Amino acid sequence: MVVGKRKINALLIGILILICIMFPNDIFSLKKIVFVLLLLLNFSIILSSLRKASVCSVYGFVFPLLLWIYSFVLMFDIITPFLRVFCCFMLLLLIPIMVYEIDFEVILTKLSWIIVFVTLTVLILDLFNILDINGNNFLRNFWYNNEIGMMGKGHIYSGYYKIFMKSSPILCFTLFKEAKEKKYIKMILILLTLLVSGTRSNMFFPIAMLIICFFIEQKGDNRRLLKVVFALIMVVISIGYIDSIWASFRETFIEKGSLSDSVRLGHLDGLIESYKRNPINIFIGTGMGSSFYSYGSNSYANSIELSYLDLFRQMGIVFFMAFMYFLIKPLFGNFIDISTKCAYIAYLLIAATNPLLFSSTAFMVYIYIYFKYKKNKELHYNECK
Repeated sequence: MVVGKRKINALLIGILILICIMFPNDIFSLKKIVFVLLLLLNFSIILSSLRKASVCSVYGFVFPLLLWIYSFVLMFDIITPFLRVFCCFMLLLLIPIMVYEIDFEVILTKLSWIIVFVTLTVLILDLFNILDINGNNFLRNFWYNNEIGMMGKGHIYSGYYKIFMKSSPILCFTLFKEAKEKKYIKMILILLTLLVSGTRSNMFFPIAMLIICFFIEQKGDNRRLLKVVFALIMVVISIGYIDSIWASFRETFIEKGSLSDSVRLGHLDGLIESYKRNPINIFIGTGMGSSFYSYGSNSYANSIELSYLDLFRQMGIVFFMAFMYFLIKPLFGNFIDISTKCAYIAYLLIAATNPLLFSSTAFMVYIYIYFKYKKNKELHYNECK
């Protein structure tokens, strides 16, 4: 019976991750349907676990419930806040994952290769003139109609191509896993996928954290030698090529990103103005799913790419600080390896400029992080007994 439930749970969780990767905006409400099925399947063990104080009971049930009620009081709207906080309840899936010893890491990292396959397939189709990603065709229409991401090509984009899937930042974890296992061809494929995604954060933060991780994991004399060699190389490059490096950096990351930056600045102006009109909102928030007038889009917006500021606007100080504690807790202690921590930091940095901090896809990442955290913590305490 346990083996049967384990297989069914693994299958449904795999389907849920697949939907989060391909259709983050929840096509036909499939995410909610699969999630409810998982809740019904595991109702008894989830209910018994909720009686204990744990990250699942607090952030998977109490936190979203209180946030929902609090937002209702602020907004006098019961549906909008619920739809916004719904993703938090997905953390409850960590309970059957741990009980039935489902290897969530394997499921997530394997399915994340779908992003690589789809992105590079679209790139190849365009390169061989089989399909024009700027043209009016089925793929482009399907991509936008189902809010999978963005696609296009031209010199306005930093890498010429922009084949962006909203779920692509989860590739940070797959990238670091392949790097740790020294699977360099797979690493190159992932880095190419991040490059043609066309977003500066997707390109910069994983590579930067990969370099940092490499230096952190070096030991003794090797570490010191690498630091010296790296410093000398950077000095030589800086002296000889500083003008061309700055010109390339400016063109790629500043000039070609100026449009998106101006939109974000417009969002920021709108936020500042809303706080000037109602300073109390800095402390109490405006409720989950609430809107404000953004000069970035010249319209009312309930979700913007400045994710941390947007959550702060909606949650207020108390709930926002509680959520931030939930995000950073796994980074402390030795229960997660350096490689995973660096991948997680890269994801959190990317999420700062993308709506990927508070969503069902994001909570797949948080389940993964806390899965590793709790699993290693249990192993540590068992070894100490």
